[in-house]
Amino acid sequence: MVSYNYKGVQWLNDVNTEEIESFNYIDLHLWRPLYQDLSVALKVHNLLDQDFADSRNMITPGRMANAQLKYSFKYRRPEKPLNRVKKHYLVTTLETGCSYRPGLFK
Repeated sequence: MVSYNYKGVQWLNDVNTEEIESFNYIDLHLWRPLYQDLSVALKVHNLLDQDFADSRNMITPGRMANAQLKYSFKYRRPEKPLNRVKKHYLVTTLETGCSYRPGLFK
């Protein structure tokens, strides 16, 4: 999935005397199931590595990548003897991931 994000002109202070310019950026999110309840994902924020100031007038860190590994645990409640039509599941997910910013440790 690719998403285009746009932020219009914003006020920097409460009295509306300083503006921050509008900006846009593109994010990328890819995911793929690996095996039954196990999946892997890759997210890239600010894919084109554009510099812009946020609402606190801080320059953004640029492109960031995040990799995730996700496993979903399913617990099925025992069925009642007379009610065999409905099945109830409790789904819990376990996620782990790491982020990488190119050029961060130069």
